[in-house]
Amino acid sequence: MRLRTLLRVALIPLVAGAAALSVASPVAAQEPGQVGPAIVGGGQASGDFPWIASLQVNGRHGCGGSLISSQWVVTAAHCIPQQQGMQLRIGSKTWQYGGTLSSASRMIKHPRYSGQAGPNDIALIRL
Repeated sequence: MRLRTLLRVALIPLVAGAAALSVASPVAAQEPGQVGPAIVGGGQASGDFPWIASLQVNGRHGCGGSLISSQWVVTAAHCIPQQQGMQLRIGSKTWQYGGTLSSASRMIKHPRYSGQAGPNDIALIRL
């Protein structure tokens, strides 16, 4: 029952994030072969983001997540690696340093996750 409640609570940040992405500015047109900035019209984020999580395997950022309680992070199920050794950097605007580095003690994918991005692509990670 508690897992079901956590899954429901976890959907709120994911839906809000998807809505934010759907209204984001379009990428500016580029000449073929040119590389442009990843964020058009963006700027350096200021302030603290204690809920932000970088999911890392072998010291490299793979996906993001959100801290939803002192011990749980919500993310997409396709971000959960098959191998062990995932670490999470919590509360830093960069994946390389800062915040708190924690290990995943338990990873739970939605029971109806099909292995593809889409419906039920949600997971919980216990720190």
